[in-house]
Amino acid sequence: MDIVFFLGLFLGGVISWLLTHLYYRRSSTEQEALYKKLSDDVRKMVLEDPRDSLTVLELNRLLDSKTIDKHRINQGHPLPYKACPKCGSKNLARGEINRADDNYLVISCKDCDWQDWTQ
Repeated sequence: MDIVFFLGLFLGGVISWLLTHLYYRRSSTEQEALYKKLSDDVRKMVLEDPRDSLTVLELNRLLDSKTIDKHRINQGHPLPYKACPKCGSKNLARGEINRADDNYLVISCKDCDWQDWTQ
């Protein structure tokens, strides 16, 4: 009876270790894939955030803090970007287009094809 008990204890330990090991390997692979998808800037920003987890809203606000200039918002500027929301570049071009009776403010990224405009 003692051998059956110890054999069961040993096999239970081996099975538990195997399941834990497989779960750990799968989790590590998923985390590595997620880590590789994020740019260096986004990784740094997320890792520097003191919260243990982020909701979608919190992540969006964190990203906005890197692309939106609060000073321009306070001044009422309709295109308050300080960096491109698509690629993160700070190489932005601002301008104005006058057509007939309409004037448009335009902003575009010089490093990708992102642009925004408003009347």
